[in-house]
Amino acid sequence: MVRIESHQPIVLKLSDDRVIRAPSLKLSQGRFVVMTASGAQSYTLADINKINPKPWILGQGTQSYLDQIGVWNLEDNTDIMVHTRIGITVPLLSKIALNAEVKLEYDSGAPADIEALDQTFKFGLGYRW
Repeated sequence: MVRIESHQPIVLKLSDDRVIRAPSLKLSQGRFVVMTASGAQSYTLADINKINPKPWILGQGTQSYLDQIGVWNLEDNTDIMVHTRIGITVPLLSKIALNAEVKLEYDSGAPADIEALDQTFKFGLGYRW
């Protein structure tokens, strides 16, 4: 279970382009329901395309992102692929920034000799104009 809380609304962009703002979220591997003007909509974690918190959470000028793409085989519901990128850019000096990114690629249908989860960590320095 993942719990996200903040003093400002948390913004989620879902795969159907619906944008949700909430003061806190409690997410699990199961489905979660969002009440809308047109009725209840049910989603899973794979439906979240982006979590885009405002820069106030981590400091002025800080940027963060979460991009996720999920593919679920409708003929075999145990066959799932999820590709997730989570990153942050933190200003160090006036035009220099530190970048960090975690890339997770999960494939439940990977061959036996290949791990189902591939993890990549990237760190770097960037220059802003």
